[in-house]
Amino acid sequence: MLVALLAELIPVLQQFEQEGFRAFRDEWLTADVFRNQQVRVQTGAEAYINGIAAGVTETGALLLQTEQELRTLHGGEVSLRRV
Repeated sequence: MLVALLAELIPVLQQFEQEGFRAFRDEWLTADVFRNQQVRVQTGAEAYINGIAAGVTETGALLLQTEQELRTLHGGEVSLRRV
């Protein structure tokens, strides 16, 4: 089973190394259960932003439509919850 997993994983990792997230964005958007949903994003210990999840950029950043603007959120500490 490990050999089969690696046979699938290695080409994907090589493609990601060469092309970045852009090569996988469409597939991600197809499977994104948060897309077009009202969400709350935790960006820090006490910092929250509410909006509608609008997908991701070609670099994998979260797009969040707030009442004021379309925001692009980057970061390892982003926690996303449906409202």
